[in-house]
Amino acid sequence: MGVLAGVLWDHPDQRESVAAIVGNVASGVVGDATKIQDLVLELVQKLPQDGNAQDQNFQAQLVACNKEGNNAIRKLRGLRDQVKNDRKRAKIDAMISKIEGALGPVREQARQALGL
Repeated sequence: MGVLAGVLWDHPDQRESVAAIVGNVASGVVGDATKIQDLVLELVQKLPQDGNAQDQNFQAQLVACNKEGNNAIRKLRGLRDQVKNDRKRAKIDAMISKIEGALGPVREQARQALGL
């Protein structure tokens, strides 16, 4: 894959995009799973680190992040169930675990902020 990606770009700034496209074509379901994981992890990272639990906007961000995370986990489990290859299933399971780990503190913050 690396060799193929290396010969397809015209300008050096295209390397990363071409490599991503080649990777997605080559890995299919795992590529889709990676996109889902990356989106959720980005949402978690964008949450304010010093958010005020009493701020309704922050509470809404926590709830939305949890909702998106739960939807992503559900989608990843569906993708995992489509895959027959054990290595690919293990990769998707690792992505699910990573998301669950990232969402743990967010869920706890949401519970505290909402008084649950």
